[in-house]
Amino acid sequence: MKFYLSIVGLGLLSIGSIKAQTPATIPNALPTDGTITQPLATQPPATQPLVPPPASSPALSISKPSSVENWQGNLENHPAYTDPFNRTLIGTELYFRAGPSFILGGGILRSQLNTTGASVEGGGRSLFFNSDGSSAWVVDLGLSYSYNRGQLNPNNVITVIGDTGYIRALDRTAAQIALGKEWYPVGSADVTAHKSSFWKYGVDAGLRWGTGHIDYTSVPMIATPLIRHQDVFGGTFIGANADLEVPLGGTWSYLFGFRVEVGYTFSSLVPGYNSSLYDIGLLFETGLRF
Repeated sequence: MKFYLSIVGLGLLSIGSIKAQTPATIPNALPTDGTITQPLATQPPATQPLVPPPASSPALSISKPSSVENWQGNLENHPAYTDPFNRTLIGTELYFRAGPSFILGGGILRSQLNTTGASVEGGGRSLFFNSDGSSAWVVDLGLSYSYNRGQLNPNNVITVIGDTGYIRALDRTAAQIALGKEWYPVGSADVTAHKSSFWKYGVDAGLRWGTGHIDYTSVPMIATPLIRHQDVFGGTFIGANADLEVPLGGTWSYLFGFRVEVGYTFSSLVPGYNSSLYDIGLLFETGLRF
């Protein structure tokens, strides 16, 4: 009896050890067609590294060339170019003008004064160039002075404020403002792009307001040989000019040329008479642009 129990116990132990063993696995079975394939390796899914979002890029800033030599006809490259709308370069001119003036017509002054007089002007102009520098709008502020001598003819007399006599001289001093346009037929006002002199021409129109006086001599010359009568006056004018510009280096240029100017003066310089006056000036012009 004990013998059989021992045999049964050994049998149960053998069955338990067989079940505890892991069966061997065959990595890959050979295909039936004779081809050999590599085992497919199992890879864990790749993970992409976290990329931080790009920082906001700073605003692109474009600096203008610092050298005036880089202008070369393109105003947007000029170091003085500051217009935020990319339209114009602003230039400056200082000028002086002088020359003869000729009376064309008017009231009593036309018959009392010599036809030929003299005029001088001085001032400054701001030039607002277009993008390629071929033309510019102009704002002109200046002063003017004109002198006309009387005919000094005792037989040509008038009565002024109860005195009979003749006009010895007329003086006029005024402030003036004008608007105009300049053109550069060479293609550009850039003096750094020109190795030699170049021409420009322009037109303008403006207003004057000032003070003037007449010197009046009584006939016969007795206690008060000279009477002066002063009054304010206004006027308008139109002009045309042609100038030769000479580069001086950098953005500077010297200019000289001629100007024709037609003006009209309205005043009460001779009480009781029509004191209007038309005249034309032929003026020599010189100045600087920068």
